[in-house]
Amino acid sequence: MSFATRVSPIDAASRAFAQTKQALFPFRFERWLALGLVAFLDQCGRMGGSGGYNHIGNWRGDAGESFRQALDWVNAHVTLVVVLAALALVLIIGITALALWLNSRGTFMYIDNVATGRADVRRPWSEHRRHANSYFVWKFTIALLTLSAVILTLVPLALTLVSVARRGFGPGAIAAIVCIAVVFFAIIVVAKLVSVALRDFVAPVQLLQDVPCGTALQLVAPALRANLGAVLLYLVLKLVYALLLGITVVALACVTCCLALCCLVLPIISQAILQPLFYFERAWSLQLAAAMGFDLMTSLAPESAPSL
Repeated sequence: MSFATRVSPIDAASRAFAQTKQALFPFRFERWLALGLVAFLDQCGRMGGSGGYNHIGNWRGDAGESFRQALDWVNAHVTLVVVLAALALVLIIGITALALWLNSRGTFMYIDNVATGRADVRRPWSEHRRHANSYFVWKFTIALLTLSAVILTLVPLALTLVSVARRGFGPGAIAAIVCIAVVFFAIIVVAKLVSVALRDFVAPVQLLQDVPCGTALQLVAPALRANLGAVLLYLVLKLVYALLLGITVVALACVTCCLALCCLVLPIISQAILQPLFYFERAWSLQLAAAMGFDLMTSLAPESAPSL
């Protein structure tokens, strides 16, 4: 397959904007609500984060003494700590598996709806089960590898903190913490890039070629390499868009208590309200994939008008 065609994420964004406008307007509440449900499933396991900050106090003083007391308690209850840690790990893996399974089903449901211009829930849920299961295996494997890598970084971090509690901060401890932070950041970035590649390019090719996730990855890889500059620009623009989307969600949630309650209690309603933003984001990657030679929109074009 040739990938000589000029690929521009900006042109793809322009086409995605026109596609979003055509698909969602004029406004139809039931259509936006159905797409909100599908978008919610598509976002499971993807959106989230943590806030706050860490303040490094005087480790030779009260903080260091508290840490030493906690360390002594752990040494005295090793069995309990190991059991609780194991249970927590199993719970985390279970919740992650459920979220990624729903995400996998939602990913293909949303791709189908955006590519065809429909607003279906039941049909794509069952129709794309096989593709979603293959996709889920890859997503879950990557999640387990990422979790394992993160846990491994916690071992030197724990040893460093023990050393700091006993001897205080020094150049060696600071260098170790910086190195651990760099490794941790690299793990998260690599995992995120792989996840974006799977969702934005591999999953659409699975549907287009009717192949498992691994085969689709082999088909997509040459196109990504051939258009590396466009892909990198797309990733940068998508990061900016994701930040703006996050700010928009927070801003809208702060406008009224009612909307804030919807965002917290009824996330599907939140997805429906912000459907143009999510629809555009999904259409953008499909348009970029089409420019690379994987035109799913033409392949899945429905014979009839969009349905609910």
